[in-house]
Amino acid sequence: MLQSEQTAGIITTDLFQFYGYVSLDDDYRIVIGPSSILTKDKNKLDHLLFLLDINEKYQEDIFV
Repeated sequence: MLQSEQTAGIITTDLFQFYGYVSLDDDYRIVIGPSSILTKDKNKLDHLLFLLDINEKYQEDIFV
């Protein structure tokens, strides 16, 4: 997403996370997300935390 040559777009992951991005100029890009329709399935949430490389001490704060 940060390397895309498009000025705006939406990325969807295999875990149904959605990220949006908009380029403000050649130097700045705003990334919004993730938003998700993921249900609170422990296995999927653990997989998501692994993919995002979230430190264990912060994992409990992610899904409040």
